[in-house]
Order: sequence, then C-alpha cells, then structure tokens
Amino acid sequence: MSLRFLAFTRLNMLLEQLLDLLFKFSHDANRKDDLKPTKVKNDIEEDALYVESGHLDVNSTHYRNRIRVGSEQRVVVNVVDIRNQRRLLTGITEHSEGKSARINMRAATLKDGDKVRIMSAMTIGKDDPTSAETQRTLVILKALQGDKETVNAPMFKRLWHPRIPIQPQIRPVSGAIGNHNLNPSQQEALKTMLSETDSLHLPLIIGPPGSGKTSVIARFVQMSVDLGRTVWVTAQSNVAVKNIADRLARDGFWDWRLLVSKDFHNDWQA
Repeated sequence: MSLRFLAFTRLNMLLEQLLDLLFKFSHDANRKDDLKPTKVKNDIEEDALYVESGHLDVNSTHYRNRIRVGSEQRVVVNVVDIRNQRRLLTGITEHSEGKSARINMRAATLKDGDKVRIMSAMTIGKDDPTSAETQRTLVILKALQGDKETVNAPMFKRLWHPRIPIQPQIRPVSGAIGNHNLNPSQQEALKTMLSETDSLHLPLIIGPPGSGKTSVIARFVQMSVDLGRTVWVTAQSNVAVKNIADRLARDGFWDWRLLVSKDFHNDWQA
C-alpha cells in the first residue's frame, strides 16, 4: 500500500513564506468579493421589444452597470406596456454581448412582438467572477499544486521577494537618455524606470495632476520598444490607458495595440 502513495505529490512541500502569500491573495480576493453589490441599477434604453418565446431584448447605455449573464442573478424590469399599464417583470439574462442583452421572461403575460417602455431595471445577485478573478484563482491553485512557473517569474519575485537576486533578462540602459522635452525631474524618473539596478526593480513615480506622469510613461514605452523590450501598460480604468494611447499617438508612435474587454465598445459611456 505504501508504494502506491509514493506516486503522489507530497502536500507539505511549500515554504511557509509562500503559503502566507497565497493565503493573502486568497483572503484579499474573498474580501473584494464581499464588497460586490447584491443589487445594481441598470441603465438601459427606454424602448425594448418583447420578442417570441417570452424573451425581452434590451440595450444597455453604460458599461459599468450593463446587464450581464450571471448564474446567481435575476433581472427585475419595471415597464409600461402598449396599453399604458405598468408591469413588473422578472427574468434571467440568457445572453449578453456588448450593449445587447436578451432576458428570459417566460413567466410574463405579454404577447409576442409587444413593445414596452422601460421605466427602470435592476439586477439582483452578485456578478460572476471576471476573467481576471478566475485566472487569479487558477494561479493560486497551480502554486498549491507545486507549479513553480508563477512563483519563479521575475515580476512575482520583484513584488513579493525583493531580496532574491534576479538575473536581468534585458540589456541595461547606458549613456544619456536625452531630454525629449522633459524637465529634470521627469528625466530622472525616466532614467530610474529604464534602469536595471537591483534596488530600482520596482520604481514608484508620484506626482500631482499635470506634473507630466503620462509624458514620462509614454516616453518610457517608446524607449523600451526601441531597446527591444516588450511593455504592457495597465491601469484600473480604461480612461487611464486611453490617455497613454492618446499621448503615444500625438508623438507619432503607433507600434502598440489597445486591448479592452470584448464587451467594451467605442460608443460606450463610462
């Protein structure tokens, strides 16, 4: 019997420091999930068409509170029908793509093809995990299973194990970087960002609005690409990334791609 168990990976092979980090990741994720609202007012276009088989087609007007497919959600819609009577309809979102969503309301008593005027709409229940949240869970699971790809990644070490030496994977910057219409403070920030010195692996650039942070980031992207580096620019908001893209475009630099959610469209309101 003991020989059979030798084929299985031991469960106590992880360092306590790594387990503490994985616990923090998981705990922070749970705390963030607890903050998700259980009710969200959806902004949707006033007119909708009640189509065949008891489905309501609607169009969202705002990205942040769009109607989404959720396994634990239901949608409550307050409408006025063609007879000018108010109705409260409850259904489940079966499909959502961009602005459009189709809600299953088979229990409602409207006729196929009836048009209704939407007075309000609300989603009840928490959103399903986003793609990023699902990926985070999988990373934690793989680390617990002994996969070392994530924990050995340079970015992971720089964030969580700054004392562990990292072999530079890209050539360091040498010589002057030029002013590029940057003031001395911005030039110093740019030089720090481009440096491969161990103590500067994770630089923090701070400044009030209008101090030129976007200009520094844009110039950093251009110089990094010129040096053969691959750069990812991320932010918590679409607007912040768009500002960087606009600045690169104004500088005549087009060697980049703008990645957004597949549900996001140019004509969305924030």
